[in-house]
Amino acid sequence: MDFPKQENDKPLKLIPYESDIRKRCDNLMKKRGAYICPVNQDERGSSGAPDRVYCYKGMFIAVEYKRSASEKASRLQLHHKDMIRSAGGKWYLIWSSEQLELEMHILEGTINAEKKK
Repeated sequence: MDFPKQENDKPLKLIPYESDIRKRCDNLMKKRGAYICPVNQDERGSSGAPDRVYCYKGMFIAVEYKRSASEKASRLQLHHKDMIRSAGGKWYLIWSSEQLELEMHILEGTINAEKKK
């Protein structure tokens, strides 16, 4: 299969859609037994709210999805991040299911370390 080429003759890197990343992450979290709650963003004031909220092992986890690592959270999204974290929740900016999986391994390590104390 031939991939589209850039001017320098390297294959173009196809950036996944945010919805595809979200689906893969939802599947990952389902396999881990998490409760999944999509956040409906509309014109009634939910701007900046995270794309997904998960409840996993007693933790409130908010996730903002982006198509690539080069995309940044908006000022309003960062405000929500601060509010969530100050309330004791976790907030992540995620651009791949592999990244979310790594974050969950780190989180589980933290939870397990706290249990041992």
